[in-house]
Amino acid sequence: MRTGCTLAWLVLSTCCLGGGPVSASGPSDGADDVAGVPRILPRYLTAEERLIPERPVSRAEILRAVPPSGDVYYTAEYGPSQGAFVRWGYFEALLTEFVVGLAQPGSDATAYVLVSGSAEEASASAALVAAGADMDYVEFIHYVSDTGWIRDYGPQFVFEEGGTRAINDAIYSSRRPRDDAFPTALSGMWLEPAYDFPIHHAGGNFMPLSTGEAYVSDIVLTDNPSLSEVEIRALFQDHLGVELTIYPRLPGNIDATGHIDMWLIFLSDTDVLISEFTHSNPSYPGITVTEGAVADLTSLGFTVHRAPAYNSGSGGYGGVHFTYTNAAIVNNKVFIPEYGGTHNTDDAIALAAYQNALPGHSIIPVDCAEAIPYAGAIHCLVMHVPAYTDPIPSIKLVSPDGGEFWGQGENREIRWTAIDDQAVTAVDLHGSTDGGATFPHVIALGEPHDGVFEWTLSEPASIHWRIRATAYDADLNPAEDTSAADFTITDQPPQLIENVDMDTNPGWTTGGLWAWGQPTGQGGQAGGPDPTSGHTGDYVYGYNLSGDYEDNLPQRHLTSAAIDTTGRYGVRLAFWRWLGVMGSDYAYVKASNNGSTWTTVWTNDGALADTEWVYQEIDLASVADDQPTVYLRWTMGTTNSFLHSCGWNIDDVAVWGLIPPAVTGDVDGDGDVDLDDHLLLTACIAGPYVSTVPGGCSPAQFSAADVDIDGDVDLADFGTFQDLLAD
Repeated sequence: MRTGCTLAWLVLSTCCLGGGPVSASGPSDGADDVAGVPRILPRYLTAEERLIPERPVSRAEILRAVPPSGDVYYTAEYGPSQGAFVRWGYFEALLTEFVVGLAQPGSDATAYVLVSGSAEEASASAALVAAGADMDYVEFIHYVSDTGWIRDYGPQFVFEEGGTRAINDAIYSSRRPRDDAFPTALSGMWLEPAYDFPIHHAGGNFMPLSTGEAYVSDIVLTDNPSLSEVEIRALFQDHLGVELTIYPRLPGNIDATGHIDMWLIFLSDTDVLISEFTHSNPSYPGITVTEGAVADLTSLGFTVHRAPAYNSGSGGYGGVHFTYTNAAIVNNKVFIPEYGGTHNTDDAIALAAYQNALPGHSIIPVDCAEAIPYAGAIHCLVMHVPAYTDPIPSIKLVSPDGGEFWGQGENREIRWTAIDDQAVTAVDLHGSTDGGATFPHVIALGEPHDGVFEWTLSEPASIHWRIRATAYDADLNPAEDTSAADFTITDQPPQLIENVDMDTNPGWTTGGLWAWGQPTGQGGQAGGPDPTSGHTGDYVYGYNLSGDYEDNLPQRHLTSAAIDTTGRYGVRLAFWRWLGVMGSDYAYVKASNNGSTWTTVWTNDGALADTEWVYQEIDLASVADDQPTVYLRWTMGTTNSFLHSCGWNIDDVAVWGLIPPAVTGDVDGDGDVDLDDHLLLTACIAGPYVSTVPGGCSPAQFSAADVDIDGDVDLADFGTFQDLLAD
């Protein structure tokens, strides 16, 4: 998942986003922050931002992305809303109108207002109180973003299997890293799972219905050139639960964004409002695109409503695109753009169109004259939060969910997400050692709903552990979820499988500027320099021990020697890193159990600028459990030609694993008793009172074959084993 990075923005704002006009279809970018006033970036990328290479979506990233579970449901914007996000600090007069309109006594929705910190919260609160907002319906969230266009970068919520709410985190833009990181940050704040949605996608180019259909413009195709249309449609189906209809975009010299919300909005399952352009040329693209959609939706049975639209430039090109479809519906309130002055007549036509289409709704005009030159209006500055309407809570156990391999004495986390129409007030946690048949082990009762319980494992060892999490609301309505499959707790301590302290050269395979030696404290064109020694001792493996990584670097690898993890489970990698990498450059940790097929187990989510040694621990179980040959790989690259950082430095690499708990009669150690064990037990029979291990039988197998635990393996063990096998 993507995470924010102050370093990336510092570099971006000081080196790449200088002021000045960048497009005939938008305003001057303006200056950098002055006297604490945030610089306003347009909704589209500036010419300077386009100089920064956008990170590609790799095939591996798509394949490893896990979508929300089960049948996924996306709530239409005209459906029930818990509230809406806005980002304060940009177009504050406009946002004040919206928040005040939403936050009134008896409101059925909350305004979630992002602010950069306590000072901005105090300023925003004072302005909203003065304007008449009921602050009982305003909630401040501290988060520093790059822009106010939260519709495009904000979380896209869905309801997944079991009814819990989840966040889809699409790739917004690595040129605006803090915007891109907000959905994942919110996931941690709200205790709702975030799923990587591995596609370049902005929320303004998305118009969903409650029927499982959604409409986008074809920029979703051009923004993802590495994906076929079939793959794009499949990703939207898997992650958002929608079938796409793709319409042509408005050309960039009519609308700078290409987003569908600039000319179309669904008002209900049966009503849609579409922009209406007038032009002397009937082939004007504003007409052909919108009228094509009118014809299509009319043929599908929709009632089509119209509102005026035009581009203010000469001949309808290159100016500001004025639109009325860029509106926000929050329950029974509809916030629509108005522009005033010479637009009064069009404002009135649009208002009448909404009133006709949505009788019984409060239609609230919002002055968007300041924002529209930046290619956005009220819809672009608001992101919906769908409401959970069931009076019974819903809970999803996130971890452990099956397959984990943990050891007694370890500290592990039980994680869950839960939701209720009011609030989840408490969570109980119980454990089972019989695969979920019973849950006699009380782990915690009345836990606050904070999404995580720190569990010190002291319970019995078993290969059939499961957890049950039960959520309660204020009325004591319960909901529960259990681990989907068994996991293991073993009574054996973690075993050190491999330890490389780098004091001597391990002789690993290197590519590019990877080398073993003492780092020199150089580099740091962006971020800090390399260290001058290892975490322990002088030596490390590093990428360019004498400075930064290069421009336009392809992937360059450091690959370990083979590591034998046979008989070890829950394998994990621990090491110390000192890493500097820019937000649009890449560093990876990968693993393989055959030396040719590599699984990415870690990659940077944005820029990193370590200034000290940082401990890392990575789960390798899916690749490395019980394997005769495991290889580890640290990768530097790809990189662009913008700015450089110091790259990888690694030290004190260790691989750990656990031994399974003993299972009576499990001679081959695979966790069950079957005919394979029968053959091995026969080879271990030495006779009564004979404790010497015979040939063809290992000491571990001899111990497991001693089913009656009398120190020998004889016919008595064979008979008892037959009973176990029959069971």
